[in-house]
Amino acid sequence: FLEELIRMVAAGSTETLPDTVLAMLQARIGRLPLELRRALRAASIFGHSFSEQGLASLLDLRPEDPQLGDLLTTLRENEMIERQIENRHAGRSEYGFRHILVREAAYALLTDAERRSLHRAAGLFLAEQPGPEPRVVAEHLLRGQEPARAVIWLMRAAQQALDGNDL
Repeated sequence: FLEELIRMVAAGSTETLPDTVLAMLQARIGRLPLELRRALRAASIFGHSFSEQGLASLLDLRPEDPQLGDLLTTLRENEMIERQIENRHAGRSEYGFRHILVREAAYALLTDAERRSLHRAAGLFLAEQPGPEPRVVAEHLLRGQEPARAVIWLMRAAQQALDGNDL
């Protein structure tokens, strides 16, 4: 909270100070340019961490698009996200929110319609990736109101749990 207060004062803000860290982070996100807010909110769909390719998919950009690189660089410079040291898939750039509260603040700024649409898109994107985690794909599809597609992934998750003796 103190860190966010310092950032707010250092930025020369004359606003009254928000009562909570979440409100302060939402105010800080609200001061970002539209494209940065859009990227941050889209990234929040994936949880605490996300891949460059996943974000590109949700923003309708190609992973090699310079605009995507600029967005990620600026979000890093604004200390909203950071590059992950460990990435789950070799050759893929992974990012994470600087703090889980930044992710929560960005996610809370999404409308219900945006959440549904982005979760659906995230589920479809993850389903096409090598070795997707069935439970995660199903969760996105359920939140994206795609129950028919989610059932397939729920069955895969159940089989995976059964095979791993994870009853």
